Parts: sequence; structure tokens; C-alpha cells
Amino acid sequence: MKPKYQRQPTLKIFSWDILILFIIYISLYLVLTLLHPFPDGISDSADYIRSAVQGRYIGYRPYGYSKFLNLIKGVSNQIPFLIFIQFLISTCVHIVFAKTLVHIFNLSKGYKIALYILLAFSLKTIYLTNCILSDSLFTSLTILWTTILIWIIYSKDSRITIVLIILTCIVLYITINIRYIGIIYFILTFFVLTLTLYKKEKNLLFLSFLILCIMGYKLYHDQVMATKKITGVHTYSGFSGWQMANNAMHAVSEIDFNNDEIEDPELKNFISTLSNFDSSTLKADGVTAKYLWLKKLPLKQYLFDKMNENQSQYLRTWTKLGKTTYTDFAKYVMIHYPVEYTQNYLIPNLLETLYPKLDDVYTTSDTAYVSNVILKDHFDFDPSLKMLVRQTPINAVANYLPIAQLIIWLVLMVILILIIAKKVWKKLTKIQTVIFGFIWSVMAGYILFHIYAAPVYMRHLTPIYFAQISLIIVGVSTLIMPKHTDDLPNTIP
Repeated sequence: MKPKYQRQPTLKIFSWDILILFIIYISLYLVLTLLHPFPDGISDSADYIRSAVQGRYIGYRPYGYSKFLNLIKGVSNQIPFLIFIQFLISTCVHIVFAKTLVHIFNLSKGYKIALYILLAFSLKTIYLTNCILSDSLFTSLTILWTTILIWIIYSKDSRITIVLIILTCIVLYITINIRYIGIIYFILTFFVLTLTLYKKEKNLLFLSFLILCIMGYKLYHDQVMATKKITGVHTYSGFSGWQMANNAMHAVSEIDFNNDEIEDPELKNFISTLSNFDSSTLKADGVTAKYLWLKKLPLKQYLFDKMNENQSQYLRTWTKLGKTTYTDFAKYVMIHYPVEYTQNYLIPNLLETLYPKLDDVYTTSDTAYVSNVILKDHFDFDPSLKMLVRQTPINAVANYLPIAQLIIWLVLMVILILIIAKKVWKKLTKIQTVIFGFIWSVMAGYILFHIYAAPVYMRHLTPIYFAQISLIIVGVSTLIMPKHTDDLPNTIP
């Protein structure tokens, strides 16, 4: 007689393991603030603060994180309070996600402890909470969005599902306002809602799609209007065109352009200027974002030429080029030279994902980016105060992060191969299989989109660390457990 799978225990909102987890996280916070009494950041940090001070989108990065800074300032303008809130949000979403996973997959004590430890003791996650950057908040929102969708898949109560869908839309709206790459979550949300509601709640599915479409339109419209207001250019963001052109520039040194085949005169003019640069200058040393920023390289040089030619302002010219010439240039390279583009950008960026570079957040401590002069504009900060540099032990540990990331990817690849070879999904219930597959989709969708969109650095992988760890824990647990014969309850206890 086949053994029956036992019903899961009721999900407890408050339990001893949650209390212990909070104690662990608070201890980590105290260690963090002791080692790093001042926040870190990169050049983006100054833009976020300037945008917050002006109370508006200033043409480069989304306004969402700057608005968050202003919301925090409304409660307290002390920097330690901002860091505490970022750490608290991160702590809460990690605990909620971990408890959700433990409950749905009924993880045994050993796997549960391993999950808690690996989620809590993540240097890159912890350190980003002490940075004036959108990464920590975006990571927290990604985890929250994933957790809510997991419960939508799990629930069969229509009333609860409606509440969860509303929460999903709110979180999704905030997330995309924090980082543009959050747009990939729109696609995954449509997929999950279709999979969950198509057979049983078609009216609710239609209403959800309508709400998401209206929300998407509002996001797009508001962003376009904000850009047009300050630049006069009708576009979502000039940044996307610049980023696409940066990516395409990786292949330029390997391409022999034929200007006679180019019909667009502006595009032809830009590509003609590339011949003025030495091939060694154009060639990328690995995947990089340097084409966006270095003044000696073609993108910036052409920008300055256009400013002089049209006697136009920097931001307007920058945005217009991003919308037109640089977008056209990137598309031209991708369509006409796909092999060169793949070999020189996509494949190297994929490899960077497996063994990512450490960006400034983990390797340097440049107080010019988050200087006391900048901080005093937004926070109650004494400009004469000497800011401390990063502690040496953090640098030493950070150097092992790429190796740790490579190990995580290798373990995930082995688990995926074994799952396919041994048809491990048959050991899971239908609901567990869908949720397990959804977490794989979150990780894969984010990575694939990021590989296409922009160079990958270590901090860019932080939003999917929770997915990687949960897939490892659940994958290993499933590989060694006996096959289940009874389905789990499909309702939230």
C-alpha cells in the first residue's frame, strides 16, 4: 500500500523560528552599522539624492527611489534611520518568503535551517542595505512580488485571490518605478495569472488583465510626460537608447560597416564618425558600461558635437540621441551583424553572469559619490564630519563573491540536470510543481532580460539570490524524498 502524504501543518504567523530569525537579523544589522557607520554608494547615489532634493524626475534614473528617500525624510532626516528602514524591509520580506517556502514545500528541520542561514548571511544583500542605491529596495520588492504570486498560485479562495492580485499590482507599480528592469515582472505576472485563473476564474482574469494594462499605460504615460517636461523629447527614457548603443559598441571593432547600405542620413553620419577612432580605443576589455560615460569614446563625443552644432542643452541632446540615433544604431548592429553582436556582447555578458565582476559598491570606498557635501543637501548631516572608509575585512570577503556566485550556478545546473533526468517533478504535488517552476521562471526571466539589457555586475544579481538559494534547497530536498501520492491542500490555512 502506497504511503499517503501527510497534510502540512497550519501556517503560523508568529513562531519561535521567526523570533530567532529577527534576533539574527538585528545582530547582523548591529555588526553592519558598527563596521560601516556611513552609507556607501556609487555615482548613481548622487543623482538619487539630487532628484530627491528637487522632488522630481531629473531625466536619468527612475524617480521611485528618490521618492522613497523623501518619504523616509518625512519621518526622520537622519541617515541611520534610512539604513535601518532598508534593512528592516529586507529582513521582513526575506522572513515572509522563507516561511512561505517552508510551509508550501513542507521542508524538514535541516533544510529549513539551511534556507534561513543562506538567506540571512548574504554579504551582498546585507551590504546593499547600507548603500544609497535603489538595489536593496528593488531586491526587497522583487521578493515580495514573488511571494504574493506564489500565494496566488496556492490559493483557491477567490476573495483571498482578489486581495492578492490588488497587492501584486501595487507592488508591481512601485517596483517598476524603482528600476526599469522591473518591466520583466509584468510579463511573468500575466503568465502566472493566466495559468492560475484561466480555467476557474475567467472574469477575474479579464479584470486583472484590464487593471494591469491600465497600470502599464499610466506608468508609460507618466514617464513620457515627465521626460518631455524637462527635455522636450517625447520618449519613455533616453537612457534605454544609450544603454542599447553601449551594448552594440562592443561589436564595432569587429565590424566593417558599409555606409552605402545605410539609408538613414543621421545614422550614416554617426557610423562615419566611428572611423575617426582607433580600433584599440573602440575595443572593449570585457563587458563594460564605459561607452556610456567616458568622454573620449564615440557616444559622448558625438553628443558634444551635436550640442555644439545645434547649440542645445546637454540633457535635451542626450535624450534625443537616445531616442533616435543611438536606438537606430543599436538595432542596425543587432539586425545586420547578429554574429558579431552575439560573440562580443551577449556571450561575454552571459559569462559575466556566471562569474560577475565586482563593481564599486564592493571594491572601493569613494566618498566623492556619497560625500558629506551631497548628504547635507538631503539629510541632517554635518558637512565638516570626516567620513570613515570601508573596513579591510569586507574587501577581503568581497573578493570571494564571484567564486561563490559561480558555485551557486554550478550547483543549480547540476540540480536542473538531475531534476530533468530523474523526472523529480513527479515527487511534487501539482501546486508545488507550478510554484517550483515559477521560481525558476523568475530567476531565468530576470537573468535573460538583464543579459540583453545591460552589462551584469555583482550587485545586479542580488535580486535573484533568494530564488537561487530556494531552488537549491527545495531541489535537493525533492531529489532525496519519496514520491508523494496525495495532493496538498490548495487553500491558505
